[in-house]
Amino acid sequence: MPKPRLVVGCMTGTSCDGLDCALVQIEGQGLDIQAQVLRCLSTPLGKLGVRLKDACDQKPLTALAWAQLSTELAEAHATAINRLLDGKQADLICVHGQTVCHQPPISAQIINAPLISKRTHTTVISDLRAADITLGGQGAPMTPLADYILFRDTIERRTIVNLGGFCNITFLPNDSCIEKIQGRDISACNHILNDLARKFYNSDFDPDGQYAESGTVDTHCEERWLKALQQQQRGRSLGTGDEQPAQARCEHDADTLASVCSALARHIVNNCEQASDRMLIAGGGAYNKGLMKYLHLHSSIPVEQTDAYGIDIQEREAVCMAILGALCADKQAITLPHITGASCSTVAGSWSYP
Repeated sequence: MPKPRLVVGCMTGTSCDGLDCALVQIEGQGLDIQAQVLRCLSTPLGKLGVRLKDACDQKPLTALAWAQLSTELAEAHATAINRLLDGKQADLICVHGQTVCHQPPISAQIINAPLISKRTHTTVISDLRAADITLGGQGAPMTPLADYILFRDTIERRTIVNLGGFCNITFLPNDSCIEKIQGRDISACNHILNDLARKFYNSDFDPDGQYAESGTVDTHCEERWLKALQQQQRGRSLGTGDEQPAQARCEHDADTLASVCSALARHIVNNCEQASDRMLIAGGGAYNKGLMKYLHLHSSIPVEQTDAYGIDIQEREAVCMAILGALCADKQAITLPHITGASCSTVAGSWSYP
């Protein structure tokens, strides 16, 4: 039996407001690995995050500005990782980088992985999408195999729902058949809610969903948004240009947020219930009490947060990155062609050494 490995996973989301890092102990190899989360750390990106968001919004960058962003983001990663490790030595670090464009076959993540490797004295794997995209895939979703390792069950069929800038879902069968795992993006999520919070309340987001909770659902508004969300399901991964569905105009600030939360919840439930016995929720949208209220209201199956299964809702993606890094080190393909559309499976990642 190989000795346990300490692997760090790092993730920045589409909001560009913070960096999440997770230290995970990995036992075993390949798809038989078991993962135990030892420690997590979330670091705000501040002004760097604002500049990264501008890049994601396709504001032009000079080559110098791109290089500066790459270097500063890598320095932020190295600082956070060293704080997370607190003197421990990791065996591997897996970084996603900040996605600034995703329109397959074009996809770009900003990160300077060699700099992170030098600052942490650790091997770093990055650029996890490129191999799948080169083979005709979407390069996303990337997390289904990591979700399989973390959340599979022999009794229940489970759906992992990530409420991020975009909502993506992983279907896990109640057996070990990899070919039965499914996953896809279904629509924009926090992109919409954050945009409405900025428009109505001059706030970057709806704190804990308090504005949505204070509103009343307008059924006509809800139906218009539900149709707009359904139109985003195009059989491909979502990314640049998909942040907002066709706008469905509604009046009243809080009522619109309540109506959109209800529409999002119905849209998610419609995509999950028939193939699942339980929904497990993660991502920043899980903090939105309005959205969670409507998920519970509309769902006929149990809805829980991943916290109940030992994975913090904010840190799931960072934990998944650690698992994906370990799989890459084991020469295990991390994407599933029947999900991404690639012509075949392949080992992913670019390696940087200290």
